[in-house]
Amino acid sequence: ERMRIDSSGNVGIGTSSPSEKVQINDGRLRFLESGQRQYNIGIATGTPDFQIYDATFSYAPFTLDGSGNVGIGTSSPTSKLQLNEGSATDVTFTQSNTVASTSLTQSANGSFYMYNYGAYNLIFGTNATERMRIDNNGNVGIGESSPSGLLHLKKASDTADIILESSGGSGKEYL
Repeated sequence: ERMRIDSSGNVGIGTSSPSEKVQINDGRLRFLESGQRQYNIGIATGTPDFQIYDATFSYAPFTLDGSGNVGIGTSSPTSKLQLNEGSATDVTFTQSNTVASTSLTQSANGSFYMYNYGAYNLIFGTNATERMRIDNNGNVGIGESSPSGLLHLKKASDTADIILESSGGSGKEYL
């Protein structure tokens, strides 16, 4: 027996006692567009990894490994989310129903870029507090959430805001 539909409507392929609506034991699902790309979905042979493979099993564009790590473009993710692409890796975050999006890109030469596509601010923070922002005009505010010039520095106390230190060890200059 290769397939069974039990009395509760559960379908089993490779099992005579399916416990879910569809249960496949020791196999994969294949999606095929006639004459086009094919994908196989299932558990990678000899591993606990769930993968989406191409038809030749030579490339797995998506992997969920046995420890819960997700790999996109890699079949061996080493962190909770790992993205890998041959020449550059790009992640785009888009807010639904708007044109607002932010892109993080690591280029092939190792440079890292962060773009905000729209008239919105980039805000950086630590300890749940805003520390720096680049507004939609390109003004940078450190300690200031509404920078009024190219570089706007603000500190609540009267202590020095800028420290210049030479690498030769000749001392520090406080401004």
